[in-house]
Amino acid sequence: MIRYAPAYRCGQVTVQNATVSGLAYPAEGPRCCAIELVSASRVVGMLRADRFSDRAAALHIRDGWCGFDYQLRSSDFVFDDTLMLRCAVSRRVLHVVTHATVAWENEASDSAARQLVTVAGLLTPGRTGTAAGLSRYESLIRRLAGSIDKAAFVSFAFQFLLGRDPDPDGRQIYFDSITSGNDPFSVLEEIALSDEHTVLRRGWLPSPFDEQFPAVPVFLPTRADPARR
Repeated sequence: MIRYAPAYRCGQVTVQNATVSGLAYPAEGPRCCAIELVSASRVVGMLRADRFSDRAAALHIRDGWCGFDYQLRSSDFVFDDTLMLRCAVSRRVLHVVTHATVAWENEASDSAARQLVTVAGLLTPGRTGTAAGLSRYESLIRRLAGSIDKAAFVSFAFQFLLGRDPDPDGRQIYFDSITSGNDPFSVLEEIALSDEHTVLRRGWLPSPFDEQFPAVPVFLPTRADPARR
């Protein structure tokens, strides 16, 4: 079993293109540090600060083997616009990266196909998922509600909870509900109480990091403006 030491210091952190790199090391001892990637209180990834770094060697930090680098993905920011680098042992926040500071050109170049995914095709019933309440998805859902039109959001709600397109009556009822000023999240809460949802999901919902949950278009990086090249 690998044991990690708490991070004493984290520094020299840079974000170049979509790669975040830096140094993280304990106060003493031979063990390396483990770093959690945290989005809205959820761990979405983990890395080890155990790579050789010329910068660390030049600064005479340990033996130079305390570097880390990580290729950021747009899905890392699915819950929030900020991503915390947190010591996996002490849970101390070491650094914060924001979505807006990342240069996404490389990812944008190979994500055009995913940007064409329609809201209706975002979710399909799958075997994998997570046994969690709807509240676990509230941050993601509220971000989505503020980024797409009301009709598309109603379609998303039905796909997410029931795995199908909304019927005409349901589409109109929930569209009118949101238009009249009701909280969009309440639409999902109401659908989640239906017998259809209870029988279909049985307490399970698709994980946003599962293949059955493709990246929501609004969370993909904006493609570079040709005029600025």
